[in-house]
Amino acid sequence: MAVPGRSADSGIIDRVTNDDPDVRMPAEAPPLSEPEIDALRRWIERGPSLAGRILVSPRSLSTPLKPRRPDLPSAEAGIDNPIDRIVFAYLEKARHRAARAGG
Repeated sequence: MAVPGRSADSGIIDRVTNDDPDVRMPAEAPPLSEPEIDALRRWIERGPSLAGRILVSPRSLSTPLKPRRPDLPSAEAGIDNPIDRIVFAYLEKARHRAARAGG
């Protein structure tokens, strides 16, 4: 992420300057040149913006929904993982709807 006005604290600068090939970006291309990295630093220092004036900052990131705990369907033999319980309950409902619709 880019931290406007603070290129040294920006994760993107860490990624493009990192020596570790597992961390460095771009991952599947040669490293950026020094002039390219300097241009990126200047862009971040100015306060990065993208087309349409979308600002890139930690404050602009927000989740549209707050996390919540869903009501879980009851566990059945061999299906105790919460995600599996939700998926199997959904599939069971869909199967019943298809049977009633003649499908």
